[in-house]
Amino acid sequence: MYSFSFLNPGFLWALPVASIPILIHFLSRRRLPEIRFPTVMFLRTLEPREIRRLKLRELLLLILRTLALILLVCAFARPSVEPPGALTHAAASVAVVIDDSESMGAFDEQARPRIEAARSRALAIVERARDGDEIAVTTTTGPAAPLVNRAGNRVRLERSVRQMTASWLPAAMEEALERARRFAGKSALRSRELYLISDFQSSNFGPGARAALDLVSKAGVRVYLVPIVSSRVPNHSIEDLDPELRPGLQGKGLEMRTRLANHADAPSERLAVRVRRGDALIGGGDVSLGADESEWAALPIDWRLNGGAIADRAPVVVESDADALPADDRWYAVLGAPERLRVLRIVESRGGSPAPRFTRLALDPLQDGSGGYSVEGGTPASLLTLARGRCDVVILEDNASLSGDAEAKLRGFIREGGGLVVALGPHADPD
Repeated sequence: MYSFSFLNPGFLWALPVASIPILIHFLSRRRLPEIRFPTVMFLRTLEPREIRRLKLRELLLLILRTLALILLVCAFARPSVEPPGALTHAAASVAVVIDDSESMGAFDEQARPRIEAARSRALAIVERARDGDEIAVTTTTGPAAPLVNRAGNRVRLERSVRQMTASWLPAAMEEALERARRFAGKSALRSRELYLISDFQSSNFGPGARAALDLVSKAGVRVYLVPIVSSRVPNHSIEDLDPELRPGLQGKGLEMRTRLANHADAPSERLAVRVRRGDALIGGGDVSLGADESEWAALPIDWRLNGGAIADRAPVVVESDADALPADDRWYAVLGAPERLRVLRIVESRGGSPAPRFTRLALDPLQDGSGGYSVEGGTPASLLTLARGRCDVVILEDNASLSGDAEAKLRGFIREGGGLVVALGPHADPD
């Protein structure tokens, strides 16, 4: 048999509004004082017939007004009639895109990482899925192929969602939306949905991402945007650092420069910035930034060693007060960097042909160090004698593999403040 229901039953609480015309009708039936006039005494014979007509008219108006209010409330409640034998719910193809970029590691208004709220929303969508639904879950920094549940593999899908964490990478939103669009296009189901769970950082939604979202909508997919935060949380970051030391104010002492940015709607007053060399606090200061402002700040530092001598070069850590996204509140650098960087290229000659010279010529075209780089060539065996005093940066250029001793030397070199550049090529082993 037919079943009758309401899609928005909450509006039925407004049905008592239909009694307003009835209340007005009874309140208007007050008996007024009667005053007789001789000139109208001959009209009394018409009074019973007119009264009956007026009462009938008032009753019809009362019924129409009451019905109008009842129908208005029912219209908002959205009545639905389901014929016998009809399916209660049609199967749907559901694609869930979870933003797991760096900003999702920030804390929300409840002091929880945003990725936790994203996981909860995604799990709620997966758990509400019905038999026959096709579900795909993908992330904005994850692999190119989404996780698909086509045959009741709901447990694996939920476990994969629970294991998602915020990464250190920016969101590839355009590619993730394109994967979702391809998944929906391959489905034979008529009902197709896309849920995008994100904090909707403006940097992740450039023209390419907006165009990809428009293509998904034009493909007949219903798009649901699920925001994780309701407002921009306070967040500042250290964006850059100048390793060159400069004389301080009035030529007294030394100072360093770092670039700070405020990514919030409100100004950031007296933001504390500290400079540490090892465990020792060697400098810092307070910086005030306006809303969405970025500027260079000069920080006075004490660059003397324990014996009182001026240090040459040393690794330091610049950190600011922790905020909703602590990952960008710290910067590692080597201060007192030389005017000329010493570069050690680790290359291999193959098939008897000499090693390529492109990198050497690009860094030091005149081979005299005038471009700011002094380049020295070497082989993987040269790493066994690697020392921080020998070079500042090591470039691994298309090396197949390194020995365990060479890797240990590289780790020690990096801990001492050295730099490492890995240039992958056809012979490099990414593992």
